Amino acid sequence: MIVYFGLDFDDVVYPKYGELSQSSTLGHHYNGPKGILYLLETHLGLAGYPNDIDHLRIEKFRQALTKYLAIKPDAFFKNSFHADQLATANTLLERRDELLLAGWNFKTDDTTPIRLKTLAQLHSMAKEEEMLPGYAERFMDVLHALTTKDSPIDEVWLNEPFHLLPPHLQRLFDRLKSKNIPFKTFEKPTYQTTNDLAKFRTYLSNPKAHTGKLLDKDGSLLILKSKRETDAATYLAKFFKSNTDFNPVCLIPEKNRALDNAFIQEGLPSLGILSDSLARPMLQMLKLVSAFIWKPIDPFKILEFVTLPLKPLSNEQIPIYRKDDAQEDGEKKIIAFKSLSDIIAEFIAKKPGLRGQELQRAVNGFFVDLEEEAKLRKTKGGEQLNVGEIRKEYRFWFDRQQYDTQDTAPVADFIEIYRYIQKWAKATFDSKKDKEKINFSSLLVLSEQARRIADMLETLPNAESELTYLQAERIVRTIYQSSPVMFRTREVGALPYVHHPSTLVGKTDHLVWWNFIHQNPPFYFNKWYKKELTYLENKGAKLQLPYEESQVELWQRLQPFYYTQHHAILIMPEKVNGEDVSPHPLFGDLQAAFANIEEVVIDIDSRKNIDILTEKLKLNLPQKELLDGRLLHQPKSYIKIDRPILIQADQKESYSSLESLFYYPYKWFFKYQLKLRKSALMSIVKEHTLLGNLAHSLFELLLKEEEVLTWSAPKIHKWIDKQVFLLLEREGATLLLYGKEPDRAAFINKIKFSATNLLRLIKINGWTIRKVEKEEQDKEEMLGPIKVIGRIDLELSKANGERAVVDLKWRGATRRKDLIRNKEDLQLVMYAQLLKKETDTLPHTAFYIIENGQMIARNTLAFKEAIEILPQEDYQAVHDEIWKKMQATYAWRIEQLQSGQIEVRTEETVDELEDDMEYELLKDILAMKSKNAPYDDYTTLISMLF
Repeated sequence: MIVYFGLDFDDVVYPKYGELSQSSTLGHHYNGPKGILYLLETHLGLAGYPNDIDHLRIEKFRQALTKYLAIKPDAFFKNSFHADQLATANTLLERRDELLLAGWNFKTDDTTPIRLKTLAQLHSMAKEEEMLPGYAERFMDVLHALTTKDSPIDEVWLNEPFHLLPPHLQRLFDRLKSKNIPFKTFEKPTYQTTNDLAKFRTYLSNPKAHTGKLLDKDGSLLILKSKRETDAATYLAKFFKSNTDFNPVCLIPEKNRALDNAFIQEGLPSLGILSDSLARPMLQMLKLVSAFIWKPIDPFKILEFVTLPLKPLSNEQIPIYRKDDAQEDGEKKIIAFKSLSDIIAEFIAKKPGLRGQELQRAVNGFFVDLEEEAKLRKTKGGEQLNVGEIRKEYRFWFDRQQYDTQDTAPVADFIEIYRYIQKWAKATFDSKKDKEKINFSSLLVLSEQARRIADMLETLPNAESELTYLQAERIVRTIYQSSPVMFRTREVGALPYVHHPSTLVGKTDHLVWWNFIHQNPPFYFNKWYKKELTYLENKGAKLQLPYEESQVELWQRLQPFYYTQHHAILIMPEKVNGEDVSPHPLFGDLQAAFANIEEVVIDIDSRKNIDILTEKLKLNLPQKELLDGRLLHQPKSYIKIDRPILIQADQKESYSSLESLFYYPYKWFFKYQLKLRKSALMSIVKEHTLLGNLAHSLFELLLKEEEVLTWSAPKIHKWIDKQVFLLLEREGATLLLYGKEPDRAAFINKIKFSATNLLRLIKINGWTIRKVEKEEQDKEEMLGPIKVIGRIDLELSKANGERAVVDLKWRGATRRKDLIRNKEDLQLVMYAQLLKKETDTLPHTAFYIIENGQMIARNTLAFKEAIEILPQEDYQAVHDEIWKKMQATYAWRIEQLQSGQIEVRTEETVDELEDDMEYELLKDILAMKSKNAPYDDYTTLISMLF
């Protein structure tokens, strides 16, 4: 048995014994610190310890710290422990393990420094807690066993120099040496070359004697520069595809698939690189599911959960039928599909909450349709639907008891959730076909981490049967970690690669160092005071000091240059993952070694110095390809419809649809005729929109209360205090989140002031509330054959028959003033006309701005305190004028549609459109817009139609 040892040999090593010579690898072991421990444990009869118990050890040590503080409340770690118990336990456990590996026996005396004395006492208490053995204990067991047992190892090869190894490994290898086991070191190859790469090797051996030399630019040492790492990846993939004989070893420091993905896109064999990332949808679930336990809910987490591509909630899509469009064979036409997840996501995005009546109605309606779909499939013999299981999943998440985030929640509830995730993830993985399993390997990682969370929760003492919100989050964060996942296996012919500079231990002709940048630099600082180090040294305990750790890193980062003979190509992007990065520290050595280093820096974007690759290396280079772009044309003034008879005006028109038809017919055509709608964005509604929705809902509830006009201001405020939090839980949970207290308080104060002021204005001006949020529909043909409908926010009346229409707006006082001033308040005019048909008298109209409590109207006839805009004009005459223009505009637009012309009004077409319009028509219709349509979803479409 021959062991090849390196500090990073627990990862990928190149080349391993036999890879180049085709010899047998039997008996040859490449091990790092963990690997050699497992190997010796197996052969010494010490195997059997679990390897994934660090989280349980941290929890046991936390319990020991808790007991210690109960005895000695002034311990040096008390403040840290009160701030973050698990993090403190983890840090102190690492220090205790470090002392154990250093060889300290934890015996104290009067000269023992206080921190070491405390750690010794904690060491004893941890034993009483029956803490499972970790790496340090297991290492010491192996070291002890080697005193009486023979080692199975016949020979050891060391990668790093012996004096750079951590002290505990030096002790292990000294023990093996005492058994007459020969030790050898990896020897650096010698090259009879004098190229640029050899010059740099000489500089690394003796920097002072070789500073400021000139490069020959022979191509042996090159730096490829790019703006982004993805650009460099694409370039390299095309480069290797064009130069199949150029087969370097790739040094890829991070477990990132950017380069591998580019290879796959170009049809090259996959490297099979593990992807190590925290940003996995599957792993995100660990942080999301606890949101179902707490109230107020976190709508952002709930929305993210229900939109995960794979989750323990049904994604079953059921068809939506057009019930009035039966086919000859009796089949109904499917117009869309919906799932339970889609319904929940859509409602949470619009009205962030889980208890809203609309959401409950939608969910109940889904299950009714699901039952019908299940019966239909059963009749047709198709894939069966388990409605009961889907309903059970829904109830597990959405019908559970919730606890206030300011209080505590039972540990049992958390255990239930994470055990559920553990079993679901494992069962889902097992259900996949063998060929699919590699694409779902993150499910196994999810199952394992969910199991660890549940295990950790189950080890909590009985006295800790409840968790606070922060405690629960901290436990999940302790377990939640990135785990390497292989999305594609290594394919035949793939380039060899390593992740660490020190794991390239064999001669190679060519090297490509991917992302030659400074990544996550370690911070070396001394965790121990000088008197502690002196004490430990006197007791025979040796710790690895920070400068010794830095010496190891400095030695390791140079190794790729010693093992590369002909060409070293260093890839140095300016940005990685969209963030600016710094060059690798060795780039500073290159600048110091060579005065003309910039002459071997190849910029793949500007193609600077690119000739080195073609002239010196005789390589084929990928050429940039200009993609043919499709330019957006200037929109034409009209869309021509060959068969205008197909354009059928809707039987009902609302103000929104009429406004589009009046001003921007193409929007009306796309939205209401072709039914082109943008897909719903699965994101929480913007705050100003949410506040408007909440204000409308709250005002609707308030104004429907009986005798509300008799209420005093304190009673109104008390009612709002009672109702607002119920409403926020149902439709505005974002305002209940931590940190939103000032916004919530400001909103409530505005509502109280505005509601009190509105009721005061209604009362002192002699009005009574007649209808709230009532849909009105014309009884006659106001605009020809169609029915005009409108939902009026507030309708008021007096005993003498007077009526008033008030439209509630959250904000936008200036815009409403301009609408009245420019005689463009079409919405109010339409609502007044609807009521006029009913009463034969013209109602008064006004806007009420909730945010600042302003009533805005043409005059003060209805509300004396209103901000009047056109007091000198007869409001009835103005109303008639606007209404006639609306009728004329509608008739004109319908005439255009019947002739097959759909106007496209934009800033580019407005001049041409107005040149074509007759003067007499301009007098009769509404003033057309000269700007592009606001909130236009069809801007790109109208530029591509021609």
